[in-house]
Amino acid sequence: MSRTVYSISILLHALWMLTASPGFADGSSGRRDDDNRWIPSWSLVLGFTSQEHNASERSSQFPFGFASGFEVGFQPTQPTPFPGDPAIDNRVDQGDNYLNSIHVGGSLALETPRLGRYGPRLFIEGEIEHVSSQTRSLTREGRPGKLFEDPDLGANFSDQAITGQGAEVLSDAKDYQIGASIGLSYPIQIGDLRFAIRPSARYLRQKFIFRGLMVDAFRQFPPGAPPTREITLRGSESLEVHALGPGLELEFEAVRIESLLASIYVSGGAYRVLSDRDLDFRARGRDNLNQRDFQAEWTAEIEPWIYRAGVGFRVRWMGIPAGWIGRAER
Repeated sequence: MSRTVYSISILLHALWMLTASPGFADGSSGRRDDDNRWIPSWSLVLGFTSQEHNASERSSQFPFGFASGFEVGFQPTQPTPFPGDPAIDNRVDQGDNYLNSIHVGGSLALETPRLGRYGPRLFIEGEIEHVSSQTRSLTREGRPGKLFEDPDLGANFSDQAITGQGAEVLSDAKDYQIGASIGLSYPIQIGDLRFAIRPSARYLRQKFIFRGLMVDAFRQFPPGAPPTREITLRGSESLEVHALGPGLELEFEAVRIESLLASIYVSGGAYRVLSDRDLDFRARGRDNLNQRDFQAEWTAEIEPWIYRAGVGFRVRWMGIPAGWIGRAER
């Protein structure tokens, strides 16, 4: 997280330096007609991504056990329940949350010469960004964690008195995402202000990770009953997402120094997920008494649209200005 904060501070400082420059948008730094040039560029971007995730979970009590939030049962090789196990009770729980993340990264782009005297430029761009997100709980029942039996309760207490029971599904974004875009750049000049409107078609590849947790305990009252049975199951699975959608960028020229042209921009886009949007995963394990096998199953899904917005600055290489070599030799 500290690297993300450091990158954000550098970006904001650079934007302030550019807009505070005396040459901001004045067209005075050796500007020339660049319409026939191929123009490479690189940029640094700070952005925000938001998408809704949801999970549905089935809470069931089987004759062989109980799982808060998931379908859980013993293997069929253990057909006889312990005395006092609960009766069957099924219910369905659902939950959702928005997973918001901040991304910091860079991109490389190439623009063609203008398509006609007053036409736009065609551009292609590739990007890679580091993602920093806060883990979100999609659905939760109880307070899953470390099981704790209060020693002051003595021997006669029910499993409801044991804390740490419950179930939860979490989602998070993986560390990096990549993207690409192709579009048109329409340069516009109003007085000394030069800017461009850049619509594009965009691609995004991103990874999410989902984690499931189930913690439960069973205990009976009768004297001589078996000790408390405890079960903790954890599972995780990642989902790779591929999405396409429209984007729009508004870019303002800031300053030109010899062959370098700097600009600042704001952008936004909406991406439709084309790959799988849901997954199922499970975990299996034995209780602490090593008597019964448990299995937990989780289901998670992401909504079809991903939304992104960002701000950044771009530096273009405009070629060697006329007379620059001669001035350097002198």
